[in-house]
Amino acid sequence: MKTLVINPQVYDDLTAIKNYISKDCSQQAEHVVLSIFNAIQSLSHMPNRGANLQNKTRQKTKYKYILTLKHYAVLYYTTDDAVHVTLVMHTAKDLSALKLIY
Repeated sequence: MKTLVINPQVYDDLTAIKNYISKDCSQQAEHVVLSIFNAIQSLSHMPNRGANLQNKTRQKTKYKYILTLKHYAVLYYTTDDAVHVTLVMHTAKDLSALKLIY
């Protein structure tokens, strides 16, 4: 099991997602955020399950991503002892436009 390191940006992303969905349904917002957070936590046990972001962006990168609820991507990379979760975003956004530190 690897240590999970969550960038503070992830919490901002989850808050923004919750606030956006809450405009229509607060229960759905809580469900979505909880589902995303559970997926993030699962990465400590299964860090290699994600797809290589390089396949989507065609840029050399160490990042991987997992999809949650079909509409949210969790971006992360792994080191020898940790999983570093960097951001959460809606899949409607263009992944290839991301400028990540490689």
